[in-house]
Amino acid sequence: VLDVLASANTGFRAPNVNDVASFGVADFRHEVPNYNLNAEKSFQYQAGFRIHAEKFRAEFVTYQNNLRDLICNVASTYNGLDSLDGVKVYKKENVNKAVVKGMEGEVNYQPVSWLNAFVNMTYTLGENRTRNEPLSRIPPMFGRVGADIKFRNSFTWRLELLQAGKQDRLSSGDKQDVRIQQGGTPAWSVVNTRLQYVYRNFQVNTGVQNIFDKAYRVHGSGVDGIGRSYWLSLIVKI
Repeated sequence: VLDVLASANTGFRAPNVNDVASFGVADFRHEVPNYNLNAEKSFQYQAGFRIHAEKFRAEFVTYQNNLRDLICNVASTYNGLDSLDGVKVYKKENVNKAVVKGMEGEVNYQPVSWLNAFVNMTYTLGENRTRNEPLSRIPPMFGRVGADIKFRNSFTWRLELLQAGKQDRLSSGDKQDVRIQQGGTPAWSVVNTRLQYVYRNFQVNTGVQNIFDKAYRVHGSGVDGIGRSYWLSLIVKI
């Protein structure tokens, strides 16, 4: 079965309390309030397809989202001063037009009842058309590949590889952001495993994250990813 998908929609994001009233040091800047912000507006369209077969499923979507009145931090002054306590003053304003476009794909293949292999990928490109530079904090290409193996209909073992490419397409704000290292965020890959046991209304899950204890950071998060760790959970369905 082949399904063809297409859609178009509009949207907006009203300024939140942080947008209009933030006052103080945030990251590399000193933010001051702006109570006259307008909503950000968007127009998005997308197209793709979905395939369903007995042993094979796949989905692919590509999209573009055009943004206007984008709220961004702009160098400003406060009581005539361009810095407070040595930190540059910034204020949020509706100044930018931008576009975010990309594609997402996913494939599942189940050659036999006890084995299911999967892979997915996401690619995003963001452009600030007003400033003619990359849009801030756009993630690099990332994805996952792995397999689930079932044993006696009660146990399921999963092994998966998570990967993200290097992100060195940085906006001027990204280059000043202390959460993003100089030159951009390096590529990384992490291997996880999980074992699941199901018995009637009980489900027990246990696993190991980041088996090889690799150092990594999700782009723009400001926090290093978790090292090798072990976890256990119990779910009871009533």
